[in-house]
Amino acid sequence: MLVNYTYSPEGDLLAVRHRHGEVVREFEWQEHMLTAHRVPGGMEARYTWDRLAPEGRVIAQEETGGQARTYAYHPDHTQVTDSLGREERYHFTGTGPGQRWTAHTRADGSVIQYRYDEAGQRISTVDPLGRETVLERDEDGQVIAQVAPDGARWAITRDALGQPTVLAGPENLSWQLERDERGNLTRVTGPEGTTTFTYDNERLPDRPTAVTDAGGSAHRMEWNALGQLATEIDCSEQRTVYEYDCHGHLLAVTNALGETTRYTHDEMGRRTATQLPDNSRWQHHHDLQGRLVEQEGPRGYRQQFHFDAHGRPVLRIDADGGREHYAYDTAGRLSELTLANGAAYRFAYDEMDRLASETGPDGREQRYAYDVAGQLVERTEVSRPGSDGQALTIRYDYDASGRLAARHLPATEHAEAGTERYQWRADGQLRGASNAHGEVRLAYDSAGRLAGENQKHHALDDDAAWQWQHQQRHTATGAHLASRFGELPELAWHTYGSGHLHGLSAPGLGLELALEPDALHRETQRRLTSVGQPQPLILERGYTELGQLDRLSLRGPGSVQDEQHYRYDALGRLSFRSAGQGGTSPIIAYTYDPAGRLIASQHGDSAHRYPVDAAGNRLEGTATAQSDNRITQLNGARYRHDGAGNLIEREQQNGDRLSLGYDAANRLVRLTRTSPQGTTQEASYRYDAWAAASPRRYVTPTALPPPPTTAGTATVSFTKPRMNNAPPWSMSRAVSSPCSESIKPATTGQSRSAPTSPTLWARPCSWSHPRARPYGRPSPTTGRQ
Repeated sequence: MLVNYTYSPEGDLLAVRHRHGEVVREFEWQEHMLTAHRVPGGMEARYTWDRLAPEGRVIAQEETGGQARTYAYHPDHTQVTDSLGREERYHFTGTGPGQRWTAHTRADGSVIQYRYDEAGQRISTVDPLGRETVLERDEDGQVIAQVAPDGARWAITRDALGQPTVLAGPENLSWQLERDERGNLTRVTGPEGTTTFTYDNERLPDRPTAVTDAGGSAHRMEWNALGQLATEIDCSEQRTVYEYDCHGHLLAVTNALGETTRYTHDEMGRRTATQLPDNSRWQHHHDLQGRLVEQEGPRGYRQQFHFDAHGRPVLRIDADGGREHYAYDTAGRLSELTLANGAAYRFAYDEMDRLASETGPDGREQRYAYDVAGQLVERTEVSRPGSDGQALTIRYDYDASGRLAARHLPATEHAEAGTERYQWRADGQLRGASNAHGEVRLAYDSAGRLAGENQKHHALDDDAAWQWQHQQRHTATGAHLASRFGELPELAWHTYGSGHLHGLSAPGLGLELALEPDALHRETQRRLTSVGQPQPLILERGYTELGQLDRLSLRGPGSVQDEQHYRYDALGRLSFRSAGQGGTSPIIAYTYDPAGRLIASQHGDSAHRYPVDAAGNRLEGTATAQSDNRITQLNGARYRHDGAGNLIEREQQNGDRLSLGYDAANRLVRLTRTSPQGTTQEASYRYDAWAAASPRRYVTPTALPPPPTTAGTATVSFTKPRMNNAPPWSMSRAVSSPCSESIKPATTGQSRSAPTSPTLWARPCSWSHPRARPYGRPSPTTGRQ
């Protein structure tokens, strides 16, 4: 028995109980009409009817917490009014079976319209801006095409049973689908090739037993008697095994290395414990509604969660006792978030429940405006004035299909006004972007995968215009096959199976990088060879049972092996780094507070302390909290910020001063360093239209600190001061996202590690965003600022 139902003598449902007898839902009735239902200890809703009869209609609804709605019925529409006084109207035509919902007038007065054919089937939707999306149907009423407002058409061809056999879209994209006599999908043929599905289990004829991708690699599955996945066998014959209890709950997962994660469940099927491969154990506690209310881990770790009657989180208590509070308005929207250090963020909404403003603990206020279709059209930095003294407002334009067409940036003290424009293909993929500094164009292959990028940058001051391009070819499965970056020779990507990276080679440069994987396809050895060098450079790495980096070893021609070992505490935090045989790096130990924040490190005989408040902000001296979440002083340096929270000045104890200026998008555009002797160095940065759309790698200027970690491509120029009457010189470089170590096609979402030299020894990016981390959070690898 799964559930048990309790009825009144009149036959009305009173309660639902699970198989162990616990009530999970209760109901109240009057004249067989539902008047209330509730979750014990949770939400309750009550209904008022115009008459207690089968033809009666609800005229009022009240919920726990004060939310309420009233309903007024008219011949051609129904009016709904909520507890905030907002009105919506649902318009209808016809009567009885022929009645159709034709329009929806929303709380802001905007109207969505619905159109129907003679058979009463919906054939189009018109949004408040008049943009129409059309549905085409066959004689059986099945959808066979959808036409977007810009005319882009996606078509579906169906067989006699109504199953899709062909999907065709813009840009000549097309897929053919084949099925067996049971209707199981057996073959999909598209621009990238053919994927086949095999069904060899007669007891479970709807479960695929093998999937062979377009490259010929097979992935096999085995199922238990209940139809649950029991074994996965990947393209390299590596097995992952799943075990279940008699109720079908997952008991254990064992990977290809024999590492097992085990699970325990209660009688309701809720997970109560997780045992990781290193035998560390986590406990999970739930309330009667099945919500996670507490989890306990090794070393006394404990985190608690509290909910209101509507099931919304209202309090989180971390392992250090820090409390994070969540408050909601009468419409159930998050209105205030208070961090453990007392810093509060406040949110306000418009009549359509869209975020209208947010105010941070530092006083930064941002406002948002939308058009009648719900598209963001303005974002205003209320606390940051532009060059005209007015609050900075960024404006957005959209095309007929609702895709971003332009972003208009106002002028600031340090940057001119500008517009970034975006162009799209008919299938919805980005075709290109441009601004006053240049343009970027993207090319795709026949399968719609990113195949090339061409950048053109206009001249900057005395520097000539320049351009750069990148071409990319893919395997049938979408993995990288070959790349060409600018004028460099072609880079070949070597993959196996379903696309796992096995190596790279650049014959034109005489370089080859071989990668050796383990059974989980993780890199265990990186071997770099080059022409003229008889011995390779070899980097080896090992892993813990939890997948953490355990060991790094580097050896090369004529050099002593350099080795590092890493240890972790029971909560998975890096606690110790030591040098192994031949290693020269210092031994470092790390200490964390109960909430998992790094608070100290020991570098040999040198100790470092990193005091933080309850929200993780670094503290100076005897300070106990940064309630505005801004660092104004740390390690003797003073920091100033603008109204948007951007760092605009840093002054060291010795008088060295760094001044920073930003554009309307809060990107660094000007940087000036003034030495204690009064000499200055300046740098300016400009960005292409990608903004956060195209991750690449920064090249660090040698004379100045690097730009902030704002994604997008920037061009940096700086001038070195004249010394001894020597002529000045300048330099320009393309710079981009600093922490990127991969090439990521926007269309496939697949990421392949790119070789880097020298090896970074798992050291994270050390650049700091001036606004978010002016103090430079200590690296868990180096422990330094």
